[in-house]
Amino acid sequence: MSGFPNIPDDPSVLPREGISAFLGQPPKTQQDYYIVKGIFRMIGMVDVNPMAGYFFSAKPPENYTPETRAPAVTAGLIIVMLAITIPTAARVGMRLKRGSSMKVGADDWVIIVAALLALVYPSLQIVNVARGAAGVHSWEVAYEQYNSAMLNAMICKTTFYTAVGLIKLSIALFIRRMADRLSKWWRVFCDVFIASIVAYILLAIFYTVFACNPPDAQWSFEARGRHEPLPTCINMDIQAKLLSGIHVAQGIALLSTPIIILWKVRMAKAKKIRLFVIWAIGGLTVLGGLLRQIRPTFTNDFAWDFVEVLVWTCLDLSLGIITASLPVLDGLLEKQWRKAKATLVNTYSGGRSTQGAATDGDTWQLSRQKTQPVVGMQRKERSESSESIVDKARDDDDYEMGVLRKLNVDSSTRDGLGSDTNK
Repeated sequence: MSGFPNIPDDPSVLPREGISAFLGQPPKTQQDYYIVKGIFRMIGMVDVNPMAGYFFSAKPPENYTPETRAPAVTAGLIIVMLAITIPTAARVGMRLKRGSSMKVGADDWVIIVAALLALVYPSLQIVNVARGAAGVHSWEVAYEQYNSAMLNAMICKTTFYTAVGLIKLSIALFIRRMADRLSKWWRVFCDVFIASIVAYILLAIFYTVFACNPPDAQWSFEARGRHEPLPTCINMDIQAKLLSGIHVAQGIALLSTPIIILWKVRMAKAKKIRLFVIWAIGGLTVLGGLLRQIRPTFTNDFAWDFVEVLVWTCLDLSLGIITASLPVLDGLLEKQWRKAKATLVNTYSGGRSTQGAATDGDTWQLSRQKTQPVVGMQRKERSESSESIVDKARDDDDYEMGVLRKLNVDSSTRDGLGSDTNK
């Protein structure tokens, strides 16, 4: 490069091993040299002399005081991991609970795999932060650190697009069950949409793993700099915009479809409202995808600036898992809400009940009086939570009698009735 005429482009003058230089500085080792060369090749500057270092990197200002985002980023990533793990574990726990009428469906198996892949992203980002390659300014990151972080970044990219694809697939399978009682065209639409998601997952894996020829030039700056002739790679910006664009478009369609279907499905009004709220939460994942499209993926202080993109990417993963699991957990959430309301009422009423008799010590005795069982109730509408988790092989009468028995027991428990209520 003409701006550096006195620096020979000869890596042999550098030692093979040694302490790596920081980004923006001239390389100190041959490994640094090829990493710099690989970075320049990635941004399309194949004729630049790497001996000058990656001079586009941000420089520290005068009187700079060291600062870091590492603790905050690590804490946030741990929260993301919990947000992925807890709903998935609760969902699986409800399915496998002894005596439960729920069964494990295809959407459950898919969301388990999606959650495991989703955990890879925050885990590797924590590794990058721990190695000092993220959450700090670029001038505090060595070339060697940045090269190893690139490998983690490529793994994160592949697992991210695969995970969000599987999350959408799980939700789509769930919606497909809701469409079972609708017209044939709705079922065909759901099947076509599921096929498009599977195609997206395969495209994402192939497009990220084999984006370069040879493939290792995609995840190693050093390999990209060493390979001769010049490796051929897909433009990373085009790759990101294509995969993110398809992801956002599918997300919008996926969140719009249940709104239409829910109007047609027989379901309690309160449950419909709850499901609409759940889909609204899922809308934030679409917003995250849109913001990733707008935000630049490569800046001169990328080790510091990537945190904003990291936030929206993690929201996409965690809220996607939550959105996929909440409809299944709806029954559990409703039960806990009833318990909380009952506890609140008992607290403010001093523990008094309309059943039984009080003693002088303000302790209410358990009534042994029998009450009439609930027989004149309206037939319970099977919500999607029930539809998706109750074994379809069970007879409807058995299911409804089970509901009657459960309601009778629950009513007896709430009213302070004895164990001989159902005798």
